[in-house]
Amino acid sequence: MISYLKFLWSAREVTLHLVWREVKVRYKASVLGFFWSFLRPLMIMLILTVVFAFLAFRLVIPYEIPCRLAGGWTGGSYPVFLLVALIPWFFTVGALNDAVGSLTGNAALIRKVAVPAEVYPLSAVLSNLVNYFFSLLVLLPVLWIAFEIPLHGFLLLLPPLILVQLLMTLGLAMVLSLGNVFFRDVGIIFELVSMVWFYLTPIFYPLSYVQERFASKLEWVPLVYLLNPMTVLVHAYRWIVLHNAPIGHPEKVLPWTPAQLAVGIGSVTFWSLLALAAGIGLFNRYRLQIADEL
Repeated sequence: MISYLKFLWSAREVTLHLVWREVKVRYKASVLGFFWSFLRPLMIMLILTVVFAFLAFRLVIPYEIPCRLAGGWTGGSYPVFLLVALIPWFFTVGALNDAVGSLTGNAALIRKVAVPAEVYPLSAVLSNLVNYFFSLLVLLPVLWIAFEIPLHGFLLLLPPLILVQLLMTLGLAMVLSLGNVFFRDVGIIFELVSMVWFYLTPIFYPLSYVQERFASKLEWVPLVYLLNPMTVLVHAYRWIVLHNAPIGHPEKVLPWTPAQLAVGIGSVTFWSLLALAAGIGLFNRYRLQIADEL
């Protein structure tokens, strides 16, 4: 592993150049610049709020967060609930979408430039990580100013949580990008899988709804949800960010104890390292065949 890290470190300048290129291209000739990384989940949040909280299902979140900018309107609970989950979701799925075609999209460079092929999915993930940091820089002040959610000590848990999510995303990105080299259907399949993945992740509904609805009849359904790593990550983000929020029923939105949360994050860390090991192993095995397949 040490020799492999040295191998990747030797290509750090190329990786940084690719990351910087991706960030510049994303915001080139854009008036709002990096604010789009926050505005996109904000627009999705508004759409889902209208559909699920007001029109279709009348989904009510079992706690209230008054919106200071709207005269104390307590309907701010659902937008906050959505936004805290949507931003990390867009980081992972956006990074994977970019990584799937990172090798095939840079076929000419791979055939001409002698650098590790891993730098291409790695740069795709890191460029999305930059956008993710921009989103967080906007999200936390918005929550503090608009919804009076204070900045508290639990936010120090965000960097380790982001690291776990980064490892998971990078491992999946390596597997998907390499798979797309040999089977070009991988990109199309992932688009369909990501749609199903979104609805099977408690983003626009709380995890407590799943536990309450299926615990007595289909006991295995909540377990299946917990096997989804994004379920644990999304719930962990809500647990951390909303822990000191002025909510009415914290046991509904934060049903896990700190010990249960630690176990959940520990399991995601294990699967993240396993996915990363799988990606590294596959690249080491098929490295010499990548250029020929492209």
